[in-house]
Amino acid sequence: MVTITERAAVQLQELLAANEAPQGQGVKLVPDETGRIAMTIGPAGADDEVIEHDGEPLLIVDGRIAAMLEGAQLDCDTAEIGGERHVRWSLQPPS
Repeated sequence: MVTITERAAVQLQELLAANEAPQGQGVKLVPDETGRIAMTIGPAGADDEVIEHDGEPLLIVDGRIAAMLEGAQLDCDTAEIGGERHVRWSLQPPS
């Protein structure tokens, strides 16, 4: 299972709130057309791994990439650029 740092958990919660995510949906890691990992907001599928916060999905890992990400860690950092806050996400491979 993917682990989440505390600062990443806070940013995921803010991302869900800012996008007015419906109850039962979380930030989802999915494979894109180029083989990279993308983030979207959506519900969990039957084969997805779900990391919850307060009983609600926080991070959902698409079942097609869950085994590949086993033991990885999601983190982020923030920076102020041009008066706007930007979040840079990082997914550290398993050690």
